[in-house]
Amino acid sequence: MILLILDDGRALRASPGHPTADGRAIGDLRVGDRYDGARVIEIRTVPSTDAATYDVLPSGETGLYWANGILLGSSLRPTGDGRPRVLEGLSPRPFPP
Repeated sequence: MILLILDDGRALRASPGHPTADGRAIGDLRVGDRYDGARVIEIRTVPSTDAATYDVLPSGETGLYWANGILLGSSLRPTGDGRPRVLEGLSPRPFPP
């Protein structure tokens, strides 16, 4: 997992390959980069305390959503039949029963 902290106090944990709103991956951000109207002041790997990671399939056309006040892209995209499709290069995680 990656811990991302912005200079305006917003922070989140996400998988390194999780897409940003501007098409990069969270793990590609570096200290000093601008992201979502702020500057990255800390980015580091942290141990995961959860058994799985989850993503959101937004209903809007942009595929973007807010997590902890930070605009992110989704690793899921709807297919023609309405089911989610995982973006290339990311590992799908099964939903809990």
